[in-house]
Amino acid sequence: MQRTVRHPKQVRILNSIWTPIVLGIILIVLMLVIRFPPSGAEKQAGDPDLTYQEILQTVQLEGVLTSILGQYGLTWTASPDLSGTGSVWRVSVPPGLPFPTIHLAIQDSVRSAGGRILSSRSDPAAGRLILSLGCADSCDVSLVLQRPDDVHVQQDLIALIIDDFGDKWDQTTRGFLELGTDLTLSVIPGLGMSAAVSRSIQQAGFEILLHLPMEPVRGSYRNSGTMILTGMDQDVIRQIIQRSLDDVPGAAGVNNHMGSKATSDRTTMVRVLEEIRQKQLYFVDSRTIASTVALEVARSMDLPCVERDVFIDVESEGKTIHDRLRELADEAKSRGYAVGIGHCRKRTLDVLREEIPRLKAQGFLFVRVSAILPVATGESRRRL
Repeated sequence: MQRTVRHPKQVRILNSIWTPIVLGIILIVLMLVIRFPPSGAEKQAGDPDLTYQEILQTVQLEGVLTSILGQYGLTWTASPDLSGTGSVWRVSVPPGLPFPTIHLAIQDSVRSAGGRILSSRSDPAAGRLILSLGCADSCDVSLVLQRPDDVHVQQDLIALIIDDFGDKWDQTTRGFLELGTDLTLSVIPGLGMSAAVSRSIQQAGFEILLHLPMEPVRGSYRNSGTMILTGMDQDVIRQIIQRSLDDVPGAAGVNNHMGSKATSDRTTMVRVLEEIRQKQLYFVDSRTIASTVALEVARSMDLPCVERDVFIDVESEGKTIHDRLRELADEAKSRGYAVGIGHCRKRTLDVLREEIPRLKAQGFLFVRVSAILPVATGESRRRL
């Protein structure tokens, strides 16, 4: 039997031709199997049918996250998400870096990888922000932004609430989001832009309060179906609070808008605060009247709560606002923390642009309200 013997050079030429062809066929088959599995093969629980493109997007997403967190000098730990198919990254954010700043930087970076922030929620009890990130509708990374363990015992904390968002979205309202510091923004329900403004605030990484209208002792008011009146029964109050929260998505807590009559009525406040407790929110007593019982009732129910120390802009003159901010800082220096309330006004914004950098330079730390709840709650328990 005659056998054909090929020259070694001929063998090398054949190999150079067929090797990439064979490898290409194998790669195509693998991609087809990943994208279109055999009809008889059933998907196992927890084993998603990922395409090659989806895998690539997830890798890119994790890459840009690593890059942006590294740029800010942040440290984190990553672990599998036992309830899903993604991963959980726990990021330690130092006190000097506002949550909104890193939130927006993450949002821009994720977009560059073809992904988006699927949801954002605040965890008041733990003082942290949780972001769900993905390239499609499924969560690929749960990002937990949290302060170091010792942030709650740091002194000179200022929680500044800005009330009365919800009726417009203009240069002034956006200006508060551009101050480069942690603020808590309070949105009135039932206004023309309440839901849209709430979503914009949440997207920018700020903590939101439902600024719940409550009955005043005197003065005219317009009830658009979101005001708590004394004498209302539990069912009506429950419906109003649910409707209001639907209009202010993402709210982490509630503070009263007006309410001098309602917050002085114990029965009304028991009913209101019970609904807030059921929703696992916290409460801020704006203290619109000295006879308020809201904080006392909230503490008796073990509801996370705190009260306002200083209204910074009851009078609109710039000098007065400066004075009230210094009064707020003195309270923070004396007690370790203070809660101030201002309003969504241009004069207030202008003064804050001047005063916030000065107060930061003096060592004061601006935090969201949820960050001081552990301190305030511990203090109230010591008093009991």
